[in-house]
Amino acid sequence: MILVVGGIASGKRTYARSLGFADSDMSEELSSSCAVLLDAQELVRPEDMGEASLVDALAATKQVVLCQEVGSGIVPISRGEREWRDRVGSLSKALAERADAVVRMVSGIPQVLKGADWLESHGFEQRCVDEDHPAFGASFFTNRACEHFPCHEGIDERDFNCLFCYCPLYALGPDCGGNFTYTKSGRKNCKNCALPHVRENGTKLVSVHYEQLAALAHEREKAR
Repeated sequence: MILVVGGIASGKRTYARSLGFADSDMSEELSSSCAVLLDAQELVRPEDMGEASLVDALAATKQVVLCQEVGSGIVPISRGEREWRDRVGSLSKALAERADAVVRMVSGIPQVLKGADWLESHGFEQRCVDEDHPAFGASFFTNRACEHFPCHEGIDERDFNCLFCYCPLYALGPDCGGNFTYTKSGRKNCKNCALPHVRENGTKLVSVHYEQLAALAHEREKAR
């Protein structure tokens, strides 16, 4: 189980999406079959909610639990709200102790507090990654929810880059450098080419051919 904590609108749900989960995989209901639980803090609104049984249930049925941090703001006037805040803090601590990994979101940036090795061994940190932010990025992401994933063989799934699902190099024809064949209709068949999907290639390949692609686009624009 991965516990994701953070303030309101800090990026918790976005981080869950970066792990490969869609909105349809998320629910606020403990009884739901969804893999991701939203707003775990609301589960302890009732005073009689047993913390131990709740943690057991979450650990057994959820892959990701999102919980709002509520102890860093103004102390509530209402006694009931103060007691609820304390219960949320207690729940968060219990979940963090039980979780395989704990990630705190700050202004949209994930901070791994626990379980970095576990995240790496399970491939989560590489589903959407760049050099600056260990869970978000513009040069690499993996869409495990795609019905065609992985669409090319020979690449470790943890290193499969889905950024160029539609390869920009296709337009270069025989000059793309990939392992392709031509169909009877004259179209390129790129089934056996994985160049743009290899982690360390991706943007580098496109960057190398950028001027050539830009010139081609310019020529086509002039021809319109």
